[in-house]
Amino acid sequence: MAWESLITDADHHHLLNQNGDIINPASAVRIGDHVWIGARAMILKGSEIADDCVVGAQSLVTGRFSENKVLIAGSPAKVVKKDILWKE
Repeated sequence: MAWESLITDADHHHLLNQNGDIINPASAVRIGDHVWIGARAMILKGSEIADDCVVGAQSLVTGRFSENKVLIAGSPAKVVKKDILWKE
């Protein structure tokens, strides 16, 4: 995980409807094994990243990426390359 990256499972403050019900509940983040997270990437609540993936620098991950060995990049993030390999 590179510098200034953020992984968060909540919005930090609850938003309520007129009945007092929370309308922005927290949601777990799941990051697989051997995942490289680039500098200043943001991975938000409910996101999932499969094994052996790379998240590009300054990417905004807001969804589920279930395919292994992909490069995820952009804002919002999307799969930009498949069948990648990387070493430390």
